[in-house]
Amino acid sequence: MLKQLVAGVALAVMLTGTAMAAPAVPPDQRAVTALANDFVDCLDRSINACTRIINSGIDDALVDAHTNRGLAYDSKGDYDRAIADYDQAIRLNLTGACDRQPRQGHSGVCPDIDSLSFAYSIRGKAYYKKGDYDRAIADYDQTIRLNPNCGAHFDRAVAYTKKADTEKALSDFRIAARICAEGFPAHDEALQQIAVLTAKLADVPNYTLCRNALNYTWQDWDAGFADVVAEAQRRNLSVDDCRVAIGLPPLSPPP
Repeated sequence: MLKQLVAGVALAVMLTGTAMAAPAVPPDQRAVTALANDFVDCLDRSINACTRIINSGIDDALVDAHTNRGLAYDSKGDYDRAIADYDQAIRLNLTGACDRQPRQGHSGVCPDIDSLSFAYSIRGKAYYKKGDYDRAIADYDQTIRLNPNCGAHFDRAVAYTKKADTEKALSDFRIAARICAEGFPAHDEALQQIAVLTAKLADVPNYTLCRNALNYTWQDWDAGFADVVAEAQRRNLSVDDCRVAIGLPPLSPPP
């Protein structure tokens, strides 16, 4: 059910984006409005269907039903109701009211670790969107305890950034950069944040100068290293000053 809900939401978003982004034909506002209404209707239908399942009292469907209804409320921006459903999904999983028989995507064991860690993760995101960063971090802690992964470390780092806890944010971004696959958005964003926070933590005055003077992308810094050397010399900065400022290790060995 979760995959079906997510696929339906993704399809609605994709269709809406396509209709609004068509370059050659002026968008038909009625069609766009209809698609937006369909998207809301899709979420409402999901909420109603999940509510019927919940009211049926069938134990082995309750965790999924609360999780999916929470996701639908979340997509509508109703974070309080979403969190209430995530609370129930977590409680039911912890108390054993989950799948009794193995099936696709579920172990049949209570608690189901994947389902439980996912519920903590999405509840953390909902708290984050409400601006409750402490509760978001507490849920990301649980997610990482159950299932350490790239996204959870990245999300917790972002929450720590909102709390201006630079050291903890930097620690999580470094873990995310290490375990996220290269090319994955979280990997690239983590590298950028490492550079920003390293400079901030060290109070490096040349960070902005070194980062912006040559107008390189992050991937270009190593490829354009000869230009970095020339610019550093022209501005009376050491090469290592610029490398450290943009989050790269110094070339010079420590004394």
